[in-house]
Amino acid sequence: MRFRIRFAEQIVGALVIFAFLSLVAVMVFLGRSQRWFSRDSRYRAHFDSAAGISPNMEVQYRGFAVGTVKGRLLLPTDRVEVDFVIFEEYAARVTEGSLVELQASPIGLGNRFLFYPGLGTARLDEGAVIPRRGTPEAKELAVRGLTSITESGDDITKLLSRAGTLL
Repeated sequence: MRFRIRFAEQIVGALVIFAFLSLVAVMVFLGRSQRWFSRDSRYRAHFDSAAGISPNMEVQYRGFAVGTVKGRLLLPTDRVEVDFVIFEEYAARVTEGSLVELQASPIGLGNRFLFYPGLGTARLDEGAVIPRRGTPEAKELAVRGLTSITESGDDITKLLSRAGTLL
């Protein structure tokens, strides 16, 4: 006597459809967590050296990851162009007067790529060059009242200069 399931073709078809829908759901959830469907804005910055800058490095603002470094390129002028994105939910903060900075840890525990929003009302176009903190361009923005961040330097140097006056 031959064993036969009455609805075998329908069960197999339902399992195939379920497996396909499960695969689509996993891809959507994975894509959302990897930011495949978000509209991030790309910007550029120029540095003298690429030391301490690596792809996929976080762009931080007040301790929050607001973007990532996508790449770096050595220009014919021997300057380094850093390509980075600001996430869609923080893109409104990229206004005229925005600055970036590569901050080195005073005890050698890595570097941080920092973003400072500008005080201007006009948003920067995607692909614009955002000046580095401490450069003549950044000082010009401070003179025009578009940024409140002018000085650059590490915390150890500031602490030592204050300690000298106390002693």
